[in-house]
Amino acid sequence: MPKNKSEEDDQNRNLPKWRIKFIMHPESLLRFSWEIFIATFLLFLGFLIPYLSAFDNNNINVNNVINIQSFVIFSIDIILTMNTAYYDKGYIIKDRLKIFRNYLSFWFWIDALTTFPFDWLKLDSDNGNGAKLFSFFKLVRVAKLLKLIRLAKLKILIFRIEDQIANQTLINLMIVLKLLVYLFLIAHFFACMMFLISSSDMSPDGFANLIVNKCDKPVLSPDELYVSSLYWAFVTMASIGYGDFYPKSTNEKMFGVFTMLFSSVVFGVIIGNIGTLMEKNSLKAKARRDALRNINLFFLKYNIAPNLKYKARRYIDYAFHYDKYNENYIGDILSLLSQPLQEEILLCTNGTVLHHCKIFRIFSDSGINRLAKLLSIKIFSPLDSIIKEGQASEGMYFIIKGGAEVFDYATSCKIITLSSRQYFGEIGLFTRQPCVSSVVAHNFSENLFLSVGNFDTIANVIPSAKLNIDEIKRSCSEGNYFALNIRCYSCHEHGHIAKNCQVILNDEILRVNWINRQNRSKLVNLNEQIRMKYRRKLRIVKKYDYSAKNVLGKKRKVGKMYPKLVRLVANIRNFFQENIREYDGNGVLHTEESIISNSLHQNAMRAQLILTSSEEEDNENEGKSIIREKKFCPFNAGYSKLF
Repeated sequence: MPKNKSEEDDQNRNLPKWRIKFIMHPESLLRFSWEIFIATFLLFLGFLIPYLSAFDNNNINVNNVINIQSFVIFSIDIILTMNTAYYDKGYIIKDRLKIFRNYLSFWFWIDALTTFPFDWLKLDSDNGNGAKLFSFFKLVRVAKLLKLIRLAKLKILIFRIEDQIANQTLINLMIVLKLLVYLFLIAHFFACMMFLISSSDMSPDGFANLIVNKCDKPVLSPDELYVSSLYWAFVTMASIGYGDFYPKSTNEKMFGVFTMLFSSVVFGVIIGNIGTLMEKNSLKAKARRDALRNINLFFLKYNIAPNLKYKARRYIDYAFHYDKYNENYIGDILSLLSQPLQEEILLCTNGTVLHHCKIFRIFSDSGINRLAKLLSIKIFSPLDSIIKEGQASEGMYFIIKGGAEVFDYATSCKIITLSSRQYFGEIGLFTRQPCVSSVVAHNFSENLFLSVGNFDTIANVIPSAKLNIDEIKRSCSEGNYFALNIRCYSCHEHGHIAKNCQVILNDEILRVNWINRQNRSKLVNLNEQIRMKYRRKLRIVKKYDYSAKNVLGKKRKVGKMYPKLVRLVANIRNFFQENIREYDGNGVLHTEESIISNSLHQNAMRAQLILTSSEEEDNENEGKSIIREKKFCPFNAGYSKLF
C-alpha cells in the first residue's frame, strides 16, 4: 500500500527533532535562488579555470582569490545539500540520516574532490630536485581542472530552473542560450587544452610557437594567444580547417583528433536541437497561417461582410496567441497525470471558482469536485452575444479573464459591466426561467461554462442537492430571489433584479431631479450645435479644347458621317428570305400574314353575297319555304343552315 501524506507526517512526527529540524524543501524559493547562484558560479569557473591554467598561470593573486571563493562556496553547497530534502518514488524524504546516506552514495565524493584546494599544497624545493618540483606543479595545474567536474551538475541545475518557468518564450530563449553556452564552453576547453599541451611540450615548431610567431613581432599577450586558440577550436569543430594554425607534435595531433571526433558529435547535436526548436515554433506559425488562409477563402466564396471578417481574424489571432487556455491543450496536459491527481488539480483551478460562488454551498465537497470536472472553457470576441434576453437558459458562466456587459434588450441601456471572478446566468441554471437580461462580451472574454445538462446530471445523483434546488425553484417562481442570494445591480439590495427594482421607480428625489433637468434652460453654443450637415462637392474644372475646328466644325467625308451598316442589311435580307411566300405581277410582295388576311376577307365577302341573294328570293316568293343546302361558313369552320 502506498503511503499517503498523513502517514508520512506521522512518521516524521515520531522522529527526533534533530533529524527533521531545519530541513530545506527542494522546491523552496531559497533553494531555487541558491541553485541559480551556483549555476552562475560554475559558468564563471568553467571559463576562468582553463584560461588561467593555460595562459595566465603565474597570476598568483587571481588564483588565490578563485581558490578561496570556490572552497567557501562549494563547502556551503555541501552543507546545504546535506540539509535539503529529496524525492524518492514521488515521496519527499525529510529524514536527515536518509539524506546523508543518499548524498554519500554518489554526489558527495564528486563535490568533495572538486572542493579540495589543491593549490594550497606546497612542496619544499630545498628537499627535492627541480624535476620533481616541475612535475608537481604540472600535477597541481591538472588537479585544478578537476573542479570542472562540477559542471556535470550544471545541466541538472538548468533543468530545475527551467521547471520553475511558465513563459514559453523565456523557456525557448533559455534553451537556445543553454546550447550556445555549451558550445562555447566546449570550444573554450579545447582551445585552452591545446595551448596547454603545446606549451608543456616546449617544441620549437609546436602549436604555441605558431601562434606566438604568427606576426613579425612575437605575440606574448595572453588575450591574443587565447583568441587565436579559440579561433582554431571553432574552425576545427566546424570542420572548416583553414590550416593557418595546426598541431605539429604527436601529442598535439592526438588531441586534435580527439577534438574533431568529439566536436563532430557535439556540434551536430547542438545544431540539431536548435533546428528542432525552430521547427516547433514554425509549426505553430504555419498552423496559424493555414487557418487564416482557409477562412479567407471561405469569406471570399460566400461574400461575407467585412466586419465579420475582421472579428474572425482577431479571434483566430487571440486563440493562437493564448493557446494555453485552449480546452484541448489543457486536456492533453492533464491526461499525462493520474486520475486522482487530475481531480486535485481541477479542484484547485475550477473548484475555487465554484467555492467562491455562494449558491453552490448546497453541494458537498464531492459534488463540487464532480461539477469542477464538467466545467468547460468558452472564449468570446468583443461584442459577441453570450446571452439573449427571453431565450431559454443554456448554463452559467464564470468570468476568468476579460469582461461582459449586462444590458436591457428593449431600451439598449447598459446595466453593469462584469469583470473577472464574477458570474452570470445563475437564475436560469437553478430555476429554468428565461433569461432576464442580455449579455455581450466587453472584450476578449474567457469563461468557465457549466451547462444545464451537466448540472442536472450531478444534481440528480445527489438527493440533498436535488431537494434544495426544488425549494429554490418554488421560492423564485414569484420573482423573489433571496434563495439565490441575488443582489440588485442598482440598489445593491438582495432579493430582486435591476429591471424590477422598485427603489428607482419610487425614488422621489430621482423623479424631481429628472423633471428639473428637463425644464432647465440650456446655454446653446451655435458653433457646437449648428453644424454643416451637407458639404457641396468640389467642382473640378476640366480643360476643354475651344479651337475653331472644335467649335465651328470641320469637313468630314461621307463615309465617316454615314458608315455602312453591314449588319443591318444582312438582317433585312434574312427577314425577307424567311417570311416572303408569293409574288404577284403587280410588283407586290406577299408574306404569310398578308396571304391569310386576304383569304379571310374573300370568304367574308362570299358569305355576304349569299345572304343578300336569299333575301331577294324571299321577297319574290312569299309564302314558299325553300330549304337551302348547307354552305361552308368560314367564321365557324363548319356547316350551318341558312334560311
